[in-house]
Amino acid sequence: MPLVSRFWTEIIRQDIQFLDLGELETTQKLSTLQDQICNLFLDSRLGEVLNWFEPLRKHIDLLAKDFDKHADKLKQLQHALVELIDFLDPDCSRYPKERRAKIGL
Repeated sequence: MPLVSRFWTEIIRQDIQFLDLGELETTQKLSTLQDQICNLFLDSRLGEVLNWFEPLRKHIDLLAKDFDKHADKLKQLQHALVELIDFLDPDCSRYPKERRAKIGL
């Protein structure tokens, strides 16, 4: 499985535990749908659709080569994402407060 697909699959698998869809059956359906989407990306019989991720791979390589040039943008993005999590989960019931720290590059 390509690295990008494994990355997003793992994120969704870890975070699905925090989704309260009301019923176990509904949560299982979400997991099934997520697996179906992942399998479609990996099915080579459907063509080389993973080329969709090539621009992302190029940007990650660019970032790795010149991190200092992009560090401020990444820091601001991480801060904005933490603020979004704080807004969506103000009581820290789905995502622990200690894992919401803003980075200081």
